[in-house]
Amino acid sequence: MRIRILLIGKKKLSAPPREVTDSDSSNDPLYVADDSGGRDTTIYVIDDGFDDDIPDLKADGRLVDKFIFSNNDAFPPNWLSEIKKNKFTNTRMYSPQIAIGQHGTLMATIAAGRTHGIAPNANLFLAKYKGPFNNGMGGRDTSFPLQPRALRLIDQERGAVMEAIFDDFLWFCEDKGVIIVAAAGNDPDSPLHEKLPQKFGTKSNNIITVGSVDEKGMILKDCSPHVAGRQGSMSFFAPGANIQVPGNENKMVKASGSSPAAAIVDTKTSTSRSTGWLHRSPRGPAVYNPARGDPAHDNLCIAGRKRSEGQGSGTEGSCDVPSNSTSSSTLPTSTHNTTQSESKNISVTATSSSAETSTKSTSSSTPTATADKLTYFIQTKRGTSLDTFEKFIKDLDGGEGQVWTYDMKLVDYQNYKIKLNSTKAEDVKKLDFVLFIFPCVFHDSDMESKDEFHAPLPSGHSSWSSASDRNLTQRSQQGVHSPKAYPRGMIPASEHDQYWKTMIAQEPLPVKDPALPRNLADDSGGEGVTIYVLDDGFDREVVDLKGDDNDRKVDHFELTNSDYFPPDWFQLVGKDTIHPDAEQLDPATATGFHGTKMAAIAGGDVIGVAPKADLYLMKIKNQSDLKRQGESKVRNYALRPEALALIFRELTCHVSDRVQKDPESKSVINMSWENFVGWCDEKGIPIVAAAGDDPDEPLHEKVPQQFGTTTNMLITVGGVDRKGELWPGTSPAESGKPGSMMVYAPAVDVVATVGGNSFDDHNTGTSQAAAIVSGLVAYYYGFKDAALMSHPGVPSPQDNVKQFMVAHAYTRAEQPLKHPDGWPTVTNLDVPYNLANGDTAHENNPCVFRRDNGTVSAWTLPGNTAMMTSTSPQSTSRSATLTSSSKSSPSETGSPSQPGYCKITVIRNGSMDPDAPRKTTWNIGIYTIQILKDNKDPFCHMNKTEDDSKAVDIKCPQLGNAPNDYVSVKKDKNDNLRFKWASKAFISDESCMTGRDWHTSDSDKVRRTFIDRRIVRANDNM
Repeated sequence: MRIRILLIGKKKLSAPPREVTDSDSSNDPLYVADDSGGRDTTIYVIDDGFDDDIPDLKADGRLVDKFIFSNNDAFPPNWLSEIKKNKFTNTRMYSPQIAIGQHGTLMATIAAGRTHGIAPNANLFLAKYKGPFNNGMGGRDTSFPLQPRALRLIDQERGAVMEAIFDDFLWFCEDKGVIIVAAAGNDPDSPLHEKLPQKFGTKSNNIITVGSVDEKGMILKDCSPHVAGRQGSMSFFAPGANIQVPGNENKMVKASGSSPAAAIVDTKTSTSRSTGWLHRSPRGPAVYNPARGDPAHDNLCIAGRKRSEGQGSGTEGSCDVPSNSTSSSTLPTSTHNTTQSESKNISVTATSSSAETSTKSTSSSTPTATADKLTYFIQTKRGTSLDTFEKFIKDLDGGEGQVWTYDMKLVDYQNYKIKLNSTKAEDVKKLDFVLFIFPCVFHDSDMESKDEFHAPLPSGHSSWSSASDRNLTQRSQQGVHSPKAYPRGMIPASEHDQYWKTMIAQEPLPVKDPALPRNLADDSGGEGVTIYVLDDGFDREVVDLKGDDNDRKVDHFELTNSDYFPPDWFQLVGKDTIHPDAEQLDPATATGFHGTKMAAIAGGDVIGVAPKADLYLMKIKNQSDLKRQGESKVRNYALRPEALALIFRELTCHVSDRVQKDPESKSVINMSWENFVGWCDEKGIPIVAAAGDDPDEPLHEKVPQQFGTTTNMLITVGGVDRKGELWPGTSPAESGKPGSMMVYAPAVDVVATVGGNSFDDHNTGTSQAAAIVSGLVAYYYGFKDAALMSHPGVPSPQDNVKQFMVAHAYTRAEQPLKHPDGWPTVTNLDVPYNLANGDTAHENNPCVFRRDNGTVSAWTLPGNTAMMTSTSPQSTSRSATLTSSSKSSPSETGSPSQPGYCKITVIRNGSMDPDAPRKTTWNIGIYTIQILKDNKDPFCHMNKTEDDSKAVDIKCPQLGNAPNDYVSVKKDKNDNLRFKWASKAFISDESCMTGRDWHTSDSDKVRRTFIDRRIVRANDNM
């Protein structure tokens, strides 16, 4: 078991559902989490850039890849000339390779930072989608926005293209089982139905929209809402206030808003591959990691987790990287010949003759530029054949433009960039196989890039089959069983854990119960999960993002500046303007402003929710430096539609290749729009999106938040503060409009790494909440091969991780819930729960056990007729008992028939409170080895609650005639188990052998043990 001290406030995530009193604080328990850390899941983070040099975003044994556009794709062609009109003489673009972006760094760190991330073992794919620049006016550096605020119906064409891109990619995610976690947003006036991909979210699809809550579980005032009756669905809430994570140069910052909340949910999905819940209460859903068990469900949801024998499949792939793109990914590149054209405005490439090879074509000819010609970016619809595409471009312009094609088995559509006049562009738009055609032009509003699409979008599904092929109902009713029980460990609680980790680690407790559980998390840590963080850049040198060759991989991917910026950016912004020294930052080294934090929260090694998850850091935008009077002024350039399309194409290829090699591989993605949401929904892949940080921008006005529904896989995340109360900056979801706020997470004062391995950057916004939720997605996926017992209405994470999370989310804030002026009525502020403290909310059939030493037992209980019930002794902890639905006598095959080993399993659940009545609930079963191999019920079993000082007897006629027909078990004063059978009396370490594959508690106290062969042979009936 990997032991790590988590330094930021994840406590809310491991807090199971409970009642809240005036004396309670939702961040009281210490954070606990499974150590899988999102392993085998890939989180794709699309943001403004990433400082992937910070330790949190280092590979450190997992894959962290990055994708960066060139500035030609991040900025429109006419950018510099328009800047000149505004008298920004020293404006310059930064190289996307070196423009790291702050927001992307934060989100990637929250989601999967090695130190601070929720899913530290998840793989990361960081996609930079914005271009930073400096306008030289003495202000701060800015990202050129993905799209202007006018996307909300002002720029109809641009908005439609963005929706088309999202829609296509969402269908891909749904088909591939990728979960999309979207931050709800940080604008109460911008509801989910106005945002992409949040508007596509439903309660049942793969989009998880995450709102943000504070330390009390109250919705942050800036959290974007869901409007009843409109598109979108707020899946749940996650901590989004003051999330401390490492940012660029490894400096600790506090992040607030729905972005960190979404990052938490993002990697929460990756860390719970088979167990992960959100607890739903009258107050609503809130994220919870299941490290303390599943107290919320009447039927057992989790009963075991198989420990991984090795690392996950990573993020190996065979994706081609375009000639105008750069990537540090370990993906093998398809063989092709590329020749660069002398053309000033067009990248002309020559197409390979192989239809199965990723290609780009070149030509020495340059089309004549005319006054009415603009550069257009074209994408075909999925399923368009290469023959159709090649004939199209040949007829269009002789195939002289820039071409992107892939192996059709991985990416079944194409992209094309060419100069056309408006008449020809309109003709292209009418073709039935063209998804969209979009002009690459400069917009004034792109200069100051707003922090819009920073939601971590988790993904993960065990099957490539489409949603229609999956019999979710049948599987949920039957439950999932593993033939063996495997040991699980808990990450030790730390008093230094920040409130947001405590929040997700809290289980539901009795009313006015002051003895709140300590922070706890399963030690799986998202292991084997890959988190793809798509953000503005990453500081890969921070501790949280460093990889470990023996543990997880941290890789990164970025485009070139020709993709991040428009073709004529330098003509419009650089030379002969008011910004003669303006420059584009190198995408490989530009760390951005946001990505480092988000990656650290989700999968950071120190603060991450899934610290063992592999990371793939994808830079989706870049920065520029608009120098003025010798002063640097770095800005993110807006995420450009063509850049986003290229990122999604690379991500699609990457995910497709991984799943083709390993259908069980898990991924968590960080960004999406309608088409992409549809694809993810089809594949069952969750997407986590921040709700947004503008109360005046509801979800239905945002992309991708407006795509969220209660049924699709988009998870829009709102923000709460440390009290669990709504962060007022959260963008709301309006009733009756698109978008759905699915969950909330801490979004206020979230500390993250910003660079230099320091942790002093405090951040507020739903991006932090989304990063937290992203980490929880990876965290859930990290419970590899966990055994899930049947529970009506609660599918396994493999089947529908969004519903799985929502079922284990609950409101931390006190009633009545408060909400900012202008916000719709808030009925819940549900923050997910990591189940580390047990499932106390589902008393009859808990999904997981809580051990009496404060950690969780997640054993697979042999026999598919077994079901879980629980008792409620007078103590501060819940206890569970095992009963069998079979009342018939043991079958002939179930009874021992010859001398040999028998195995006794003993599960003892007692109180942690020394002042409580000393009651112990015993669950005892006796098996033959053959019964265990056949995964059948024990031939004798018993459950009983007894005084702690008394022995319990299990009646078992198969062991012999009286008085040899029972076994007596008792706990002595030294807490050893004492057995008596026939004339034999012994303690566990004398005549019994402790099974290596059976759980022992953290204090090495035997819970399961063998009866020695000599004892068994003493009876002739054996």
